[in-house]
Amino acid sequence: MIDIRSIRPLDEETIYASVRKTHRCIVVDEALPFASVGSHIGYLVSRNCFDHLDAQVELVSSGDVPMPYNHSLELLAQPSMKKIHDAVKQVLYRK
Repeated sequence: MIDIRSIRPLDEETIYASVRKTHRCIVVDEALPFASVGSHIGYLVSRNCFDHLDAQVELVSSGDVPMPYNHSLELLAQPSMKKIHDAVKQVLYRK
């Protein structure tokens, strides 16, 4: 697991080294999935580590919906442990 602390400069080599080691990538980002830092990292990994990947890059992000004010709906829209667990099962071909 890599915790990105800054996006400028983005430590791409650390990300690529992790992908070369595990052959998989799951990006978890609380932003919307379109035009986010998480989607850009997924793009970079797909472009620069394609030959090392054994599964597609999975992006776990907030739902592509306006953020609701209701707390229960807000929790449903954000990334959760279940969504991350499902992404892990997806890249391991266990689903």
